[in-house]
Amino acid sequence: MKWKSPGAPACAAAGGAAGDDVWRTYATGKKPLDQGALRTSGEITVPMILDITLNRGNFRPAVNVLNRDGYIANLPLDAAVEVRRWWTRAAFTRCTSGHS
Repeated sequence: MKWKSPGAPACAAAGGAAGDDVWRTYATGKKPLDQGALRTSGEITVPMILDITLNRGNFRPAVNVLNRDGYIANLPLDAAVEVRRWWTRAAFTRCTSGHS
């Protein structure tokens, strides 16, 4: 993998092929995830994936989902809603809001 964007991780951008080797060791499991690999871009998706992968239960105050499970009772089931969620690797805990 070659990093070409200016926002590339420093170890990959500075190290060229050596940077590729660093990420390859994470991807193959030869090196456990550490703080360098867990550093994020600011997007919430990466921390959410890591919460599940590393089984570190976490609460997120605002996650966008479809209301198909009736998270907000007085809104249509096809509405996109922002809800609170708690999760671990084993389960996503539903937090309801609103009234019927």
